[in-house]
Amino acid sequence: MKTISTIISAAVIVLCLNACKKNDNGSVGNEIVGKWHEDKLMLKQATSNSSEHDTTFASTAFTANDYVQFNADKTASFSQSGDFGFAGKRETINGTAVSGVSGYNYFITDISFGLTKLFAHPTNGFDPYDYKILQLDNKQLIIQTKYNVLSAPISTVGYNNSLITTAYYTREN
Repeated sequence: MKTISTIISAAVIVLCLNACKKNDNGSVGNEIVGKWHEDKLMLKQATSNSSEHDTTFASTAFTANDYVQFNADKTASFSQSGDFGFAGKRETINGTAVSGVSGYNYFITDISFGLTKLFAHPTNGFDPYDYKILQLDNKQLIIQTKYNVLSAPISTVGYNNSLITTAYYTREN
């Protein structure tokens, strides 16, 4: 009788512990949901002749229009207030404002992250980028992007496929 009582007690304890366990299903995906404001951007590219281009944009380069919004339905919107490049930030080209919002679908797991444009280019239909989340917590998101494909004109002037951007975001309160 004592053995049965011990077994029942052990089973109840195990059930109680399992009931109190934290539910981790989708927790990484839930952490990313929300609006994140960009406050730093680093660009880095090595050339075939061993020189490097390296540019960092500090928080003063960004406006309220520089953000990424991740939604619970696995869609995301990236918004930029200009074109950020090695020569600096361009807000207009020939008098036309350079800004906009791009739509994406995203996936996220404990070990991987990816984005797919909602409107893929009709001739090639692929996204030539590798994305990696370097940090994700309740306050900061850091996304590193490696650009795998560069156009022929750029490649012919000595660039290899090593353009990497690192974008730093802070969660909106």
